[in-house]
Amino acid sequence: MFFHGRRYHSTAVGGRLVDVRCDQCGCEYAYQLTRIGSGSGASVYGVGNSAASKSATKSSKADLSKRLANEAELVPCPKCHWINEDLVHGYRLGRWRALGTLALYIAIVGPCASLIVVWFVSQGPVNDRAAIPKILTIGPAVSIAIAIALLLFRDLLRARIQPNAHYPSPPILPAGCPPALLKDPKAGQLQAPPQQAITREGTGQSADEWTIFQVGRDELPTVCCQCLQPEPPSPGYQIPVILGLKLVIPFCDSCARQRKRKNRIRGLVTSGIVLGVALGALFVIHPSHDAFWMLFVAAFLISPCVGGAVAHELAKPACMKVVDSSRGVVRLWFRNPDYRQLIRPTSQSA
Repeated sequence: MFFHGRRYHSTAVGGRLVDVRCDQCGCEYAYQLTRIGSGSGASVYGVGNSAASKSATKSSKADLSKRLANEAELVPCPKCHWINEDLVHGYRLGRWRALGTLALYIAIVGPCASLIVVWFVSQGPVNDRAAIPKILTIGPAVSIAIAIALLLFRDLLRARIQPNAHYPSPPILPAGCPPALLKDPKAGQLQAPPQQAITREGTGQSADEWTIFQVGRDELPTVCCQCLQPEPPSPGYQIPVILGLKLVIPFCDSCARQRKRKNRIRGLVTSGIVLGVALGALFVIHPSHDAFWMLFVAAFLISPCVGGAVAHELAKPACMKVVDSSRGVVRLWFRNPDYRQLIRPTSQSA
């Protein structure tokens, strides 16, 4: 039986300003909380595509609202470095969320699978039907036990997050944590205090090479990442962050066309080199007649794929590594060093 379905994925990015009063010294500060909501919907045989898309969008917005209401960031007090317990609890809620989802799926799928197995057994030989009570008991029990074990393991991992373990020394913060914002008594606006001696995890390399960036809170300079000219309306260069969410790198049409030309040239050159090496290896190895022609055809088919992949990697204006997908924290590296100097994300300002 042929089955056709389509699944829609949607993401919603948003944030809110969170006010904090330090439980140790009473200092009042704020920070920008940013989260990503995810949702999905499915249609079968092309029926209900619009409804599935709307359902995915609605689910992503609901997930975003829930995360903004319940989660938090590890933002220490700018005066004494203490992180309130409610912030620690809120940050823990956002970690290892996939384990909770997996536990729910296992708890549902296990009993359903047991019922399906029972139905097949009931249609089989009479002697096998004596196993039906065991299947109905052991199947759901095992699946629920696995689900509970996953939840306990998730809670154990969350409990290991203890940023105040070395208080009053400055805490070690995860990459992408926003800075604390203090109200300027003169201007009446919130601004980050001078840089503090706080260590951040996941930076990987120095700031002049890699940039820690949180999608939805940090912003890229609105100039082309290659020529640094004001970017005209264009799709830009898109890099997938998570399913349904892409980070758009400013890229003007002129540089995009130039990149495509260089990409073709590099692809042809790389394909020729790969093909030449492969053919040279064939003549050196000198396999049998049938094996020679099979490998010969394979070399002609594989070399364009390898050349295209290498050319694509060499022509990318930026590289990205995901640090924390649930918070949208990534590491960015741009080929143009002048563009790197223009980036001043708030996640590195404190």
